[in-house]
Amino acid sequence: MISFKNHRTRALGALILIVAYLFLPGSSGAAIPDPARFFLVSVGCGDPDNITLKAQKTIEKSQLVFCSEKMKALWPDMLKGKECLPRPTVAIHKYFVALKTGFSVPGTVIKKEKQVQVKKALETFIQTVTQAVKSGKTVCLLDHGDPCIYGPYIWTMEMLKDLDPKVIPGVSSLNAANAALGKGLTFGNASHSAILTNAADLKKDYPGADTLDRMAATRSSMVIFTMFTDFEKLVGELKARYPEQTPMALVVKAGYDAQERVIQGTLADIVSRVKAAGKIPFEHLIYLGDFMETVE
Repeated sequence: MISFKNHRTRALGALILIVAYLFLPGSSGAAIPDPARFFLVSVGCGDPDNITLKAQKTIEKSQLVFCSEKMKALWPDMLKGKECLPRPTVAIHKYFVALKTGFSVPGTVIKKEKQVQVKKALETFIQTVTQAVKSGKTVCLLDHGDPCIYGPYIWTMEMLKDLDPKVIPGVSSLNAANAALGKGLTFGNASHSAILTNAADLKKDYPGADTLDRMAATRSSMVIFTMFTDFEKLVGELKARYPEQTPMALVVKAGYDAQERVIQGTLADIVSRVKAAGKIPFEHLIYLGDFMETVE
């Protein structure tokens, strides 16, 4: 005779074994919490809804967040209840740029007497993050765009390497500006390459090998990631290296739906077009290349 009691006992035992297996360390179904870590997180470029889902999830699981007051105002619910500290001074970034290349960012020369303050701020930040992570907290520093293209906090990856830091990329100004232009950046008529540059060659005594002459010799399209450049001087230098009918554009406030605009022309007339457009805000990118030519 079949015993239903024995069958129920065996079924219950099997269920217990399955549940136990799922929660064993290393099993695919184990509910193992993520280790405490430092994240450099992009919140995107432009409007608040350009933040990625991955960035949101990373911020939500963090206990300590370095962010600006503006960021707290834009994402109040996401940051509610978290310990929020000011982001490290940008002077640290400028210090590392000068230290690494021997060439300071224009207008941001850090005098020797101020370097002591910068180093102290750096040490304080490293100590704060290290103690938080070692105490079991997940820490993130919020940045805009892609921190690996034109971000002032990429130095955290090197300075906090012992904590196994990770970058959470986001929508960059490059992505947003490309979308505003509605053109394929590497689909030019004569060029299928694009150079991203901050046009450092325009600055006095620049020691780098990536000069405008060398970059322009390829006739590649250019995306100029600098908001501090003398625009008329830049155009003058480019005119000496590209045909005057080469399309050129400024994408202003990329990613901000209500403010985004494109000022487009050629090397021959872009200066007058930009002047006619009025004061250009800090948030803009400069494009040059035949990929912007209209297909007849």
